[in-house]
Amino acid sequence: MKRAILLLGLLGGPPFLAENARGQATATGDSGLYGTGFTTSGTQIADGTTSSSAAWSVTGDIANGVSASKFLGTAYVVTGSIVSNYGFVAEQSSGIWITAPGATEDAGSYPGNDSTKMNEGGIYLPGFGTSYQSDGKGGYYQEGVYVYTLTFNITGTGSAGQSVANFRLNLNAAADDTYSVYINPTESSGLPTGPVAYTSSSSYAAMTAQNITIGYDATKANYELGTNQLVFVVDNTANSSGPSNDNQTTGSGLLVYGLTAAVPEVWPWLPAAGAILAYAAIRWLRRRRLCNQSDFTLQKGLA
Repeated sequence: MKRAILLLGLLGGPPFLAENARGQATATGDSGLYGTGFTTSGTQIADGTTSSSAAWSVTGDIANGVSASKFLGTAYVVTGSIVSNYGFVAEQSSGIWITAPGATEDAGSYPGNDSTKMNEGGIYLPGFGTSYQSDGKGGYYQEGVYVYTLTFNITGTGSAGQSVANFRLNLNAAADDTYSVYINPTESSGLPTGPVAYTSSSSYAAMTAQNITIGYDATKANYELGTNQLVFVVDNTANSSGPSNDNQTTGSGLLVYGLTAAVPEVWPWLPAAGAILAYAAIRWLRRRRLCNQSDFTLQKGLA
């Protein structure tokens, strides 16, 4: 049978047979791919609010140098006027700006006098610099890192958890300030670890959206049949590097839109055609073996 599959590959047989021969599943569809600011049923969330069924959640963070659970949970939608005032990339029909729970409307020491305006569409969160350290007085020089996660599903032929090579994501993204993208990452202390699938090309990535394609990569983007995670790690650097002694807040958020999957179509007649080709290949191999045996017998008789 292995010979038959190999022969089919040489003859340009159905690609899904070759994938299964390598121990990989074949994607035929997907679900759950929604841009930021939408629910898992595709409904846009209103400005300054969140939803228990929001597709995107903040699943990890570092604020003031430690993980702070107050910033975890379903993401909040940023008020449209704040987006335009900041000069961010414009919101789209398939994605609007979101931020972490706990964001306030005004800059200042967190939360300061702005606690009554928390989770009302503001975008200010702790974060300055790209690293943190203790100030020796029980406090920290701030860094703000917020992890946004979307869970989606890949359907197809094969077993759950098998790698899927014929799948890729296409999307547009912007963030305040910088971001890295992961596919099904491992985690350490709530933050993704391992190879990065994509990193923003700017130290301030809120003004220009990046068009991103993430194809299958066994190391960086190992899509699997079944449940998958698209993860954005947004670093609220305020365009500063290294540790900062500033304990103020600064704007932070994420926009993902135009999120689609590219899945090559498996035509309905291919399984039947594959079975016929496999049967024909096996018959051909048997006849070839019989012919070789007959030639050998004839040659032996003549000798």
